[in-house]
Amino acid sequence: MVTRLSNRVNVTQRRKEERRSHSGKILMATSKASPSEVGKQARSLILRLLKRRFGELPDELQTQIQALSLEKLEALTDALLDFSTLADLEGWLQD
Repeated sequence: MVTRLSNRVNVTQRRKEERRSHSGKILMATSKASPSEVGKQARSLILRLLKRRFGELPDELQTQIQALSLEKLEALTDALLDFSTLADLEGWLQD
């Protein structure tokens, strides 16, 4: 039982590290682009991923995502992998 719990913790830690690594790679790959272009690409990718997971997003949520800073977009790339419902996304956007 303890071994299973330990394995789950290790898997969770590895996933978090992979997410950080992937989001950093996305920003590094676009580092030659202007900050506004990087933001545009990040927004596009995030919206695509959320649409694939939850279907068409309400306009209000899309508008809120479009208004996020580059720093918040990077945080959202990590967080969105943990969302299981649109309510999770809405809660994250309210924070």
